[in-house]
Amino acid sequence: MHQHNSYQRACGKRLAAGVYAETRLSDQGQPIETFILDPPVPVDPTALGLTAVGPQLIEIDGVWHIFDIVGRTYYPYVADMVEEVRRKGASRRLPRTLDLAKLSAESSLVLIHAKAVIENYEGYPQPPAMMCPHLKHLSQLEEVCAGLWWHDISESDLDRGEMGFHHRSIPGGVSYRTHPRPGRKTGGSCLPGCQPEQSTHVHGGGIICNPSQFPKSLATKTPSPRKPWSDRWVTRAF
Repeated sequence: MHQHNSYQRACGKRLAAGVYAETRLSDQGQPIETFILDPPVPVDPTALGLTAVGPQLIEIDGVWHIFDIVGRTYYPYVADMVEEVRRKGASRRLPRTLDLAKLSAESSLVLIHAKAVIENYEGYPQPPAMMCPHLKHLSQLEEVCAGLWWHDISESDLDRGEMGFHHRSIPGGVSYRTHPRPGRKTGGSCLPGCQPEQSTHVHGGGIICNPSQFPKSLATKTPSPRKPWSDRWVTRAF
């Protein structure tokens, strides 16, 4: 059974008569980790013709896909978006100018976040202190891992519970357990595996979800094929 895609999100409520690309939740569905692209693939949004406001359709090998940049105003951290989708499914408003007739059952919803690629990943917690979502990064990292998204949040944006664990809450009722970004901390303490003197964090834009097809022209490396989002999204008007 599909669960209704809740309209209350970090970016606000859905608008009447709006058209949205969404992924619904189902008790027969797969965990969000299945759809995370790991390692995240660096992209140049400008080269793709993408802007910070409004999804765009991009054709790949004859199939049109929805490419959308996740706004940092409402989702300043990659994990914010992932955890909201985990609990509520994805919901991205589409502009009325978008030619929806180009979309098909093979189309995918491709999400991009400006902080997806952590270039100085060596200064972050390493496995096993960091858990890879695909369980393929099990030792010292030689490339960025999507699992670092849950270790890349400013401590000032976190709360600490009675047991000492950090968690983050975002508008819309989503709260999740996470870890503060490594760097200088009061008392000189640091997460296992990080470098206490680390204070500069270098990020780049990258794709965080897994499209059904991905050309080398858009990526520095081609990811291993995994199940696409094509059977998960629908376009819906209210």
